[in-house]
Amino acid sequence: MKDIYYLSTRQDWKAYSHPLRQQQLLLLCEKEMTNAELANSIGVAPGRLHFHTGQLLDAGLIEIAGTREKGPITEKLYRASARRYESKQAPEDIDRPLASTFETGKDLYLRRGHGSTDSPMTGTCLAIPMSRQTALAFMARLEQLQEELLATKEDDEVDGIYAVTLVMHRLATDETTP
Repeated sequence: MKDIYYLSTRQDWKAYSHPLRQQQLLLLCEKEMTNAELANSIGVAPGRLHFHTGQLLDAGLIEIAGTREKGPITEKLYRASARRYESKQAPEDIDRPLASTFETGKDLYLRRGHGSTDSPMTGTCLAIPMSRQTALAFMARLEQLQEELLATKEDDEVDGIYAVTLVMHRLATDETTP
């Protein structure tokens, strides 16, 4: 399993963009599962999930980890191809509605008239499987970093105010999932 899978092609983005597929990836980062086990964990019919599993497999975001005999049936076990999935920006030819969930902060700010192209800006989109406890610890560390930055006295001349925007949320299969 790779550490990071960089989403770079249209096929990567199309495969990654669906909420059911994002849920599959999160589960498959934790352990190998069959399509039926995935469907049961997510709460959908295995037949409905089969299409989405194929999309992830075709894009290379998941891989076949092996097989398992279940009576007369041989089941395929799937696993994530990486521990996390990251992208700096959407491919140029991708439909904007498809990419809107994953736009970089830089693209979003520039399109809305904030900042300028000569300003040092960066943005990224990460989907990282983690526990709620780890997510809360991560947010606490970010708050600590913010406090340290605000307490730091600049020796250099200040040339502007820089905005930092971070949105962290749990990916869910629908609006009813907490």
